[in-house]
Amino acid sequence: FFRGALWSELARWGGTDLALIGTSGLFALAHFGQSATKFPYVSALYVLFGLGFGALYLSVQSLTIVMITHGVYNFFAF
Repeated sequence: FFRGALWSELARWGGTDLALIGTSGLFALAHFGQSATKFPYVSALYVLFGLGFGALYLSVQSLTIVMITHGVYNFFAF
């Protein structure tokens, strides 16, 4: 969702910088959970991961690659 429809709309409205920052912030909010309330630094990590996935999307222009990368991370992290 973040890199698909939302990215396109934000980029059309305010450019790729807005799309990157906006979708990264929303990515962090969507992943904010109990672990983030116990460990506040986790929130910053979610923003950094969102920025990293957004930068990857900008460089490869493939939502599939970003989804696979996210899935591989989740597999090893959890």
